[in-house]
Amino acid sequence: MAPSPRRSGALRPLRALLTFTVIMNILGLFFTAIDWISGGRSPIEFYAPSDALINPVPDPLQPAFTPKVDDAVVVTVADPTPAQATLEVIAGGLVGTVAWLVIAVLARRIVTSALRADPFTVSTADQIRRLGIVILAAGGLAALIGVAASYALYRSVFPSSSYLGPGTAEVSYLWLPLGLAVLAFAAVVRHGCALRAELDEVI
Repeated sequence: MAPSPRRSGALRPLRALLTFTVIMNILGLFFTAIDWISGGRSPIEFYAPSDALINPVPDPLQPAFTPKVDDAVVVTVADPTPAQATLEVIAGGLVGTVAWLVIAVLARRIVTSALRADPFTVSTADQIRRLGIVILAAGGLAALIGVAASYALYRSVFPSSSYLGPGTAEVSYLWLPLGLAVLAFAAVVRHGCALRAELDEVI
């Protein structure tokens, strides 16, 4: 049985927001592709830790209590190769955009299903569980690929540097608590379905 418009009022704005998110991610990917194909990402810029550029080899006699200066410099490549331009796009969050697009599409499907029928079903719990798994897998993979691309871009410009870090790429762990929360919610929905089935049998 489909929920009444009054009861489903909170889901409709959510579906609209997810639709907007999907559209914005698609537009972002489209303009990124156009910019990359047309060569508009030249010159490219990326951040690199200044200590890796000035003194890439650590001083073994440096006191343990010496404070670490967390600053960076902007490296500009005036005539990047196609590989460097591609790495810059990936390091800038391309894979993350694709991941969030997939997540938004799956979330919108769940909300749409809840609007059309009873949301408290095992099928809905399975859909939410799959969403949680996708968030964990896609989010973690996007973070790793972004860091790897950032480091590869840095090494392409400074191949002789002994620095082993990923430039100044910031790894986001938002996907981890979000994915775990979605999995927990899926478990709650599945448990609620089991309790309701038991109650129906008693009645």
